[in-house]
Amino acid sequence: MKSFRIISILLVLSMLILAFAACGSSASDDPGDGKTTESGQQSGDPTPGKDTETESETVYMPVLPDTVYNTTFTCLHWTVDESWIPWDEVSVDKINGDIMNDTVYDRNHAVGERFGVSFSTEYMETYSMNDMVKNLVLTNNPEYDLVVQRGVCVAQIYADGLFHSVDECTYIDVNNPWWSKDSLESLALGNVKQFVVSDMLVLDKGASACVFFNQVVAEQYREVTGDIYETVRQKQWTLPEMIRICEGVAQDLDNDGRINGDNDLIACLSSDDPVHFLYTGAGLRFMDHDETGHFQYLYGEEDSIIIHQEIFDTFLYAPFFRNGYVDPCPIPKFEADEELFGIAIVRSTNNLRANKSDYGILPIPMFEDIQNRYYTEVSPHHDSLMCIPLSVKDLQFTGVMLEALAAEAYYTSYPTFFNVIINGRAVRDEESREMLKIIFETRVYDAGLVFDLDDFASQVLRLTAKESVNVAQFYASYRNPISSRLKDLNKMVDKLNGWDQDD
Repeated sequence: MKSFRIISILLVLSMLILAFAACGSSASDDPGDGKTTESGQQSGDPTPGKDTETESETVYMPVLPDTVYNTTFTCLHWTVDESWIPWDEVSVDKINGDIMNDTVYDRNHAVGERFGVSFSTEYMETYSMNDMVKNLVLTNNPEYDLVVQRGVCVAQIYADGLFHSVDECTYIDVNNPWWSKDSLESLALGNVKQFVVSDMLVLDKGASACVFFNQVVAEQYREVTGDIYETVRQKQWTLPEMIRICEGVAQDLDNDGRINGDNDLIACLSSDDPVHFLYTGAGLRFMDHDETGHFQYLYGEEDSIIIHQEIFDTFLYAPFFRNGYVDPCPIPKFEADEELFGIAIVRSTNNLRANKSDYGILPIPMFEDIQNRYYTEVSPHHDSLMCIPLSVKDLQFTGVMLEALAAEAYYTSYPTFFNVIINGRAVRDEESREMLKIIFETRVYDAGLVFDLDDFASQVLRLTAKESVNVAQFYASYRNPISSRLKDLNKMVDKLNGWDQDD
């Protein structure tokens, strides 16, 4: 394992030396604002689906000052327990032989040597963190240079105005490919952009929605499943196609009148996550911005209601689907080759590594093939969002560190995550590697899920515990409180941006 780590580092070493040599040389001549790249070319959108085994034609290099800080960069990071944090994404204490751990260590060591900085991460229970952050800002305590919190918990404090806008950090250039533009833009409060993701983080990638499938079962029912990978390539991987396969595979093996029972061959077993994942896969969002930069709630629009109703009726309440959150199976059906599909997040590969049978990974299906693209939700229950508390006073230092770490991660820890943590240890075939590229290229953030007005999005998750639902009526029961919360949210957007406010 250690020798592989050394080889991996050597593969990118020349590129990294060149990149960080440039950090000081260009910026020392012109302190500027750091809004260009050394490549001399326009930076594009983040491209996590790039071929991580070959060097990109364009080598991006951050423009950073020639400064030695002689200090520690300290991060406050969320946690629940070890199972929720399978990878330390900001910093680690030492090399321990684990390739992901050691790559993060080497990434930070490269940045630390360049700027005279050490790195420290303090973990705190995610539901207690918000009070800590409020106290930091209230007491003007600069103890932490960065806060990394779950999206679903950021929802509880976004209205308190506790964070700097990312663009206040001079040396952060969000046009560089190591930043997630969708996270920045989708969660923006007008022109104030308090929440962002970069390639420095990996938990957000692990929080990406996907479909796992058991290749043994798929091969047994090949006449039904066909070549699912080719179906994805041809952009024919749709909800109706998945339903057709599920109906053809599910078997009532114990003849008790059910086809999703404990002893049956189950077509699809999942928790309540598909309630959101399949909706997002249809290219829909709960909330987004209008042309003025304010938020508008989209869920109540006619198309969204009709589509979500069909998702419930034809899939989530179908006899072939089993909600393992409400009705858990007594045995691991996937491992026993008694389940075809499982809808989950990419991080669930950790739970499948002991699986003896081969399995593959697929993007969330489109609702219909006229979409012409896939949409991958980043679950706010498992992701990480970076926030810079107002108690941070040296924004140049924070900006330099975040840009430097993200740039280094783009060439080291992120490719390690993609190639080793996912492909090398979990996913069993080259086709799934191709699917992972599609998944990471199509990730989207939904402000309606993160900010969760009146807890509506969370309540939608619980609808799978019912036997049926009228989506229009369910939304109607929340329409007035959502409208009130939306009005308050947009007033806050006005206040943060100094825009004229309507009474």
